[in-house]
Parts: sequence; structure tokens; C-alpha cells
Amino acid sequence: MIDSVDALQPGQTFLGLTVHVLGESYRTSLASQHRIRVGVIDTDILLGDVRHSLQTGCYTSLIEAARMGTLRVFASTTVRDEVWEKLGNEELMKKLGMDSSLALRRWQQVYLPRITFLDPTGLPLLSKRVMELQDKDRDDVPTGQVIELLQPDVAFCFNTRHLGAFEVTARGWVWVAVAYRDLSRQQGLIVSIHCGSGLALQGMMATASGAYSLALKVDQKVWLGLLLALLGICSFVLVHPPSRRWLLEHKEDLARAAQSGIRRLGEGLAPVMSHMAAIEQKGREAEERLAQGRHRTITRPRSIVQVSAMVLARSLRPLRVDEIIQQMEHDGYRATMEDPERSFREVLGAQSRLFVEEEGRWSLKSYLA
Repeated sequence: MIDSVDALQPGQTFLGLTVHVLGESYRTSLASQHRIRVGVIDTDILLGDVRHSLQTGCYTSLIEAARMGTLRVFASTTVRDEVWEKLGNEELMKKLGMDSSLALRRWQQVYLPRITFLDPTGLPLLSKRVMELQDKDRDDVPTGQVIELLQPDVAFCFNTRHLGAFEVTARGWVWVAVAYRDLSRQQGLIVSIHCGSGLALQGMMATASGAYSLALKVDQKVWLGLLLALLGICSFVLVHPPSRRWLLEHKEDLARAAQSGIRRLGEGLAPVMSHMAAIEQKGREAEERLAQGRHRTITRPRSIVQVSAMVLARSLRPLRVDEIIQQMEHDGYRATMEDPERSFREVLGAQSRLFVEEEGRWSLKSYLA
């Protein structure tokens, strides 16, 4: 499963790739089994995560979960710029024990493709908390706006002095990220099995369909002749004394060979099954830790912009307007306007800095640079 994730292209997630390969029907099944979590992250958390990634030479728990697609990570463009500026500060990087050029390269190659950077500057202040934040530190307002816009499951942030009112996770954030990683591994394992089964079934169906089409083109007399020939061969083997005698003399050898093959197969599968069981167990434990931990209060969206952003942040792919409305209603919200699709389309089109449309499908617009 991890090998499959490592083979992903920049910006691609394992769950998104699965939907692309197996088609739209599988997306519905996948969405019903695996809830996409949303996380918002601030500057200092990202700097520490980049540092840990450089020290270990591996993907961090945060990035592994993001690459799987079970956790979608968002930040403001202000955070993006602050991280880039600080990673390029050689003096600061030396104090933090990082090489500036290596840190910038890791940021570009690993982090930029996995984080959606939103620009909320065109939005009105979305809550009283954001209004109060504006008086404390204007640089933190974009992060507060993104939190209010998406209503994330978790907000990773050390700055509790200014953003504490937004129910951020500061102390112990690494353990929360590890829980999301373990959960993503469990879900990735399940999806890998389903994906393999689905691809195998599709291949079998395609093969069977092709074979059946070919069979229809063959004259029935030919098939009857082949069947009679096969029956004749089997009868000859059983009736012909030398053939029958050979089978009887070697039946124990054949049975032992079959048993040996089955035993070797079991020995080879044992480590794999043990590894899969460990992933499953850690996933269940992670689910329990997240369920028992502190939960952010999800505020009911009050506008088309907010509800659309919440739906799109939790989607595996871009959505049509009617799909956004359908998911909104599934989540318990109702559209009261006379023509919901027209209203949604007009509002989304007016917020071109936040939403982007391609071939009739909408998604949140990310600014990598």
C-alpha cells in the first residue's frame, strides 16, 4: 500500500487515484466508507514539520496522511509566504538546525503539492472571532478566515494567544497527526484490497466478455467436436492401463506436492497477513484516540460560499453544482432559494479567487505561488 502511495504524482492522492481508476460508481462507495477529514495548518507547525522531515529523510505523519487523501490540509496564502520567507532566511535556518536550500527544496517538492493554499482576502469577515482577531494581529486574520470558511476537523497552530479562540490544536499536535497517519494507513489498506478486487473483477469481466464474443463466432459443431475430444482424452487416461497405473502409483507424490505448495504459500503469506493485522489494529486505536480527543465545534454555514467550501474541502474530486447541493442536503442543510443551482452558480462564479470551474465542475482554488 505504501509503495502505491510513493508512486503518486505531485498533487495526486491515493484515494483520488482510486476513484479515477475504478470510476464514478466507486466514488460513492468510497465516500460512504471513508470520511475525508479537513485540517487547517499555521506557519510554525509547518516549519517544525519540514525540519522533522529533513532530519528523518522520510515523509512526516502529516504529509503521509495528506498523500493518502484521508486528511486534506489547507492553509492561507499568507502562511505559504511566511513559510517561504523563513525557510529562505539562512540565519534563522541555522538556529533551527536546517540547511536553507535543502529546506526550500523539501518545501517545494513535498509540501506545496500536498497543501491547498486559499486566498480569503475577497471575503467579508466571517465571524465575531475574526473581527476580534483583526484588532490583535492582522497577519493571523487569513488563517482565522480559512478556519471559519472550512470548519475543519482540526486546526494545527501554536499561536494560541491570537488563535486560541478558534479551538486550535497546539500541545500534542504531533500525536494527533500520528493518529491521522495510522487511520490513513488502515483506510489505504482497505481501499487497496477493494481496488485490487475491483481491477481484477474488471479484468475478468473484460476477458470473459471478449471470450464470450469470440465463442459466439465459432460454429457450434466445432465446440461439440472439442468437447468430445476432451472427453475422449479423459476417458483414455482412465481406461488405458499404463496411464491409470501411473496415476495410482504417483497419487501420494502428487498429494504431497500439493500439500507442500499450499504450506509454502501459507508461510509466504504469514508475514504479510501479520503486517496487515498490525495496520488494522493501529487504525482502530487511532479512531478511538480521535473520538476521545477534543473536538472542534462545527458552526453551521450561513452562506452559499461557506457551505460550498465545506463540501468541496471534503470531496475527492471537483463537483458539479447539483452535486454540491446534493451533498449539502445530505449533511443536513437545505437550500431555500427558488432556483438553487442558478444561485450557487452565480455566487461561485463571483468568488473567482476562491473557487475555480473546469468543464462544469467546481473546486477550491489553490495558490502554489
